[in-house]
Amino acid sequence: MPIALKEGIIKDEIDQLTSWRNSNLYSPRDKALLAYVEESSQNVQVPDDVFEALRQEYGGHEVVEITVLIGAYHMVARFLEALQIDLERS
Repeated sequence: MPIALKEGIIKDEIDQLTSWRNSNLYSPRDKALLAYVEESSQNVQVPDDVFEALRQEYGGHEVVEITVLIGAYHMVARFLEALQIDLERS
């Protein structure tokens, strides 16, 4: 959380992240991104309407970069789990 705060994310946005759909703190652009991240993380395949909402808010290159970033985070998480690396104890 300290990194997010340093980068300008307000604490209320962090606190309401789990209920982002019902929050007034997030812009339509933010919500399109959060929906895409959520769908691609939980279901892998993203519904057309979620993808289209993301495309409306972000350019083609940005969509590719967002998708690569999501994939990279998942790869790191799986790598750490497979090797039983606990970052909290490091």
